[in-house]
Amino acid sequence: MEKTLRLFLCVLLTIGSSQLYALSSLHFINSTQSQSKSDTIIKPYPVKLKAKVQTMVHNNRFVEVKLNKQIQIAQEGKLLFEDKNISIHEAYPSPADSFTMVKYKASVNNAKILLKNVLGKNIKEFHLPATSDYTQFKIPTNYLRNGVYFYILYIGKKAMKGKRLTIKH
Repeated sequence: MEKTLRLFLCVLLTIGSSQLYALSSLHFINSTQSQSKSDTIIKPYPVKLKAKVQTMVHNNRFVEVKLNKQIQIAQEGKLLFEDKNISIHEAYPSPADSFTMVKYKASVNNAKILLKNVLGKNIKEFHLPATSDYTQFKIPTNYLRNGVYFYILYIGKKAMKGKRLTIKH
């Protein structure tokens, strides 16, 4: 059974004899059933992973990326948890130029937003004040290059929810 991993890159991933092709979002889908499920259970699946970027170009040169990390495979099922006191919305404007606004709710003291690039590298960390109601948070983006980023809401060291952010100057 062939599966497709979507990662906002054009990457060929090989795990054992299976091949996974990275396309444009963050979940696995079954190639025989093109609809994805919104209720997924994430289970850790430790593998050694070697990724080669096929069509990504920087300064008119191809870029090659090699990784050895654990990945997680999403499987159909029910949500592991749902916390109505923790929420994060889509950033606007998107694509962003000099800044973007993120609406969030986190009624705990150790909340933060972590901004990452498409390769998973941490770019910036923003500590958030606890709030029982929705609050807007401004993320400056003028120092970032054009491209796709992810902002993830963390409670302590646990990633709760993440969204995509596009930067275009």
